[in-house]
Amino acid sequence: MRGETPPMQLPLEDVKILDLSHALAGPFCSTMLGDFGAQVVKVEVPGAGDIARGWGPPFYNTETAYFVRLHRNKKSIEIDFKKEAGKELFFRLVERFDVVLENYRVGTLDKLGIAYDRARVRNPGIIYCSVSGFGQTGPYRDRAALDLIVQAESGMISITGEPGSRGVRNGVSIADMVAGMWAAFGIMNALRVKEKTGKGQYVDVSMLEGQLGLLQGTVGAYMADGVVPEPMGTAYKACCPIRPSAPKLKSWRSLWAVTNSGGFSVPSSVLKRCWTIRAMPRTPPGSRTARPLSKNSRRFF
Repeated sequence: MRGETPPMQLPLEDVKILDLSHALAGPFCSTMLGDFGAQVVKVEVPGAGDIARGWGPPFYNTETAYFVRLHRNKKSIEIDFKKEAGKELFFRLVERFDVVLENYRVGTLDKLGIAYDRARVRNPGIIYCSVSGFGQTGPYRDRAALDLIVQAESGMISITGEPGSRGVRNGVSIADMVAGMWAAFGIMNALRVKEKTGKGQYVDVSMLEGQLGLLQGTVGAYMADGVVPEPMGTAYKACCPIRPSAPKLKSWRSLWAVTNSGGFSVPSSVLKRCWTIRAMPRTPPGSRTARPLSKNSRRFF
């Protein structure tokens, strides 16, 4: 119709991904790539399918909500890699695809005879991305990993929770999901190299290293002041003070923070009572004592 905005061309419309992954980290990666136009074909185990098909309730009709939310924009086939016919079918697909994504235990693809070294003979431009708990090399390579294990091993749990607590798991499966994001980022970079050289690459993504990447600020702070980080609730060491406060009004909570020496005001007319929340000047380096609120500010804690 006249005046309609033409549909936007998605950046990965010409990219074909063969997704051998299961559970969360790998499927989360391929889902993001599919959202940007990639053609994703999921390869499942004959008869059983992805393990996440059994992770319910809740359900959408007969499918688990966990599985459904991770597999939009995808097609699914079954291949038995233990049979020669299955392996040959896989390599024929490899010849036509751009990316193979997998998160089997380290060494499984070698045992099945479908590892990267064999695949790139059939297609020098193929990109393999492997997601594992601790990477394809190193002393922990053979260890299985779950999100909770990696959150603990990385130290993420040790800084999550209320002050004085022993730490808690993050509210979402952050180790799995961040690994999926890093995998998508690595695949995008490998595709860019392929555009320039015509050659594929092997991308090795570690869940543990993904968490350590998120903790770079915490690690950097420890290296600077030698103070072992601990749970701080909703507070934040870089901006002191910053935390929610319990107001006298029952219908809402306030959040307040000190970020710099400037100030800003936010009218709160939506609360049917007008006041101004003003940022306080930051205290000098080395001090953790906040300056008093100005007379134009109102405190609810």
